[in-house]
Amino acid sequence: MSCKKCNHPIFVYTKKGPHLGQYCAKCGTWQKWWPQNNPITVMPFGKYKGQNIDEITDLEYLKWLVINLKDNTNGPPRTNLIEAAENRLKSLSLQ
Repeated sequence: MSCKKCNHPIFVYTKKGPHLGQYCAKCGTWQKWWPQNNPITVMPFGKYKGQNIDEITDLEYLKWLVINLKDNTNGPPRTNLIEAAENRLKSLSLQ
């Protein structure tokens, strides 16, 4: 996919209220709204795919996951998964 206006292939994603918008990184033109998902409770991919996030005890994996999801430039931010992983990290650090 590339920008509708300038054909640039890189996008940025910005939260606007309850919405997540995709904008061209070059000219800033809005492209589309991304659907907001319900809270994530099950890991959708990777080493722990299908496992309840609240049952994952691998701190290093959770830290790695959060860092890499925040640095993702290939698609929309996975804010719900980042939030779920960060919440699990907090709960593990309190134990």
